[in-house]
Amino acid sequence: SKKKANWYVKKGLADIIDGKEDSVRLKFEPKARSQDADYGMSTKKNVCVACGEPENQMRFYIVPYAYRHLFPEKYKQHISHDIVSLCANCHLLCGQQTQIRMDEIEEKFNIVKKYSTDHRLYKVRSSAL
Repeated sequence: SKKKANWYVKKGLADIIDGKEDSVRLKFEPKARSQDADYGMSTKKNVCVACGEPENQMRFYIVPYAYRHLFPEKYKQHISHDIVSLCANCHLLCGQQTQIRMDEIEEKFNIVKKYSTDHRLYKVRSSAL
């Protein structure tokens, strides 16, 4: 963003490229680039990672939000490894399987749910897809 680019320039951490205020060249090597440079910079196809469907993509978070808040701060960052692209059908199937696994974990460790699912409404929602 333009605001973020200006912040780097004001701090002396970047130079403006070709007079464009939203294009900057950093004066340092970012930490994230050294860890997963190949993955982060690689070209990714915009298709469902489960079935290859090229239409109607949705983000699917591998680690559910209900668990992410329990992680140490360094693991709460938004990293692209945690997000995959799924079509609507695969997103629904993965969401259902995630909920089943969460229920198993909560039962195994005697975790009291802070929420409940109204399965009647869930059926209405899933039939709309």
